[in-house]
Amino acid sequence: MRKSIRTLATGLAFLALFMAGGCATAPPRPAMVPFAETGSYGFSEAQLAPDRYEVRYVSPRLRTSSIAPEDSGEIEAQRQRSFDLALWRAAELAMREGFPAFTVEQDNRNVAVTVRTEPMVSPFWPYHPFYGYDRFGRYYPGFPYYPYPYSTGYRSRASVQATAVLKVQMLEEQTGDSYDAAATAARLREAYGDATYPG
Repeated sequence: MRKSIRTLATGLAFLALFMAGGCATAPPRPAMVPFAETGSYGFSEAQLAPDRYEVRYVSPRLRTSSIAPEDSGEIEAQRQRSFDLALWRAAELAMREGFPAFTVEQDNRNVAVTVRTEPMVSPFWPYHPFYGYDRFGRYYPGFPYYPYPYSTGYRSRASVQATAVLKVQMLEEQTGDSYDAAATAARLREAYGDATYPG
């Protein structure tokens, strides 16, 4: 009996510390920043010729709400956002260099998905005999025969990192399949000017 009470008290103490830590969240980070400023996400470019650039946008590693994010639409959303932010940067470069238009000759969008399973303390075992969900995804309360210690379960956490790489050709005038640099920059600034990532 004492052991059960001690286990429950320990679990509640962990829960209190976790909730207290969750209140002190970092401020959100702006999305449209140079990669050189953060070292982990943002845009960058390399000039391949006087009128050609490779423009890259890398997102930070973002936690998802599902251990199977490809089924939730989150992968496609991050892939599209990285493409749009790279396209915005390409439009800015075109205007900076005096080109009214540009085309995207090559468009590569990749997403790296990482799923990590780790143990967790479950002070309410055995009252949760089945798996459940919290803000980190699916978790499984522990059982005595599970390889982790008694009253410990496990949780799977997934994260994604999206990268878009564009090969861009600057143009002296618009063509049928080109982007208008000023209009594209204005449209994407309206859509993503206040975009942020979690701190």
